[in-house]
Amino acid sequence: MTSKAVLLVNLGSPDSPSVPDVRRYLNQFLMDGRVIDVAWPLRRLLVGLILIKRPAESGHAYDKIWTKDGSPLVVTSKHVRTALQQRMSVPIELGMRYQNPSIESAVKNLAAKGVNETLLIPLFPHYAMSSYETAVVRVQEVAARLAPGMKITVQPPYYNSPDFITALVASAAELTAPILVSAVLNLPSLNEEQFNGWLNAWETGKKNTINMMIFGNMIIKRSGF
Repeated sequence: MTSKAVLLVNLGSPDSPSVPDVRRYLNQFLMDGRVIDVAWPLRRLLVGLILIKRPAESGHAYDKIWTKDGSPLVVTSKHVRTALQQRMSVPIELGMRYQNPSIESAVKNLAAKGVNETLLIPLFPHYAMSSYETAVVRVQEVAARLAPGMKITVQPPYYNSPDFITALVASAAELTAPILVSAVLNLPSLNEEQFNGWLNAWETGKKNTINMMIFGNMIIKRSGF
């Protein structure tokens, strides 16, 4: 039995690109009062109108990016959970604010393991009522109903955390370097000295971040988990 755990929460995705699954997802998402902040009757009317054509249109768009393993957002979130679990001794669960894997299933799994203290990490660096806040409130509501003795500690928004910024730069360095070099070389006003200065700064940034652990690991360790 363990007493501590970590819950990662992301926005969510349809279960498939099919029109019924997309309609179900959009209905749950858009009917959230923190997404469309108007009175329920008006929100219900508005969402009903949106759901006439949008599921087919969005389903077509989802179909273009869908992978053999499922939704890119869900698949990537699962990879993050797996990578984090390999570094941590406490249980790591993943839940989506909308659809699956659900927050309910994540909380039930934690409760079944005897967890009584959970660090909630919304996978949104910034605060927004329609993402960060709705995810936090939903977890708190579900935990109060399914695991009333479980303490939920919420990770505050971390968009300006030096650790997050450093980890973000490290993860993007290899992909963005060729693009940025090409862009800089095509700036007509940039002389050789300015370019060399920019390149040195870029290389220094890469060297400083090459050994960084993933940001979630830092958060958890600093939180005493």
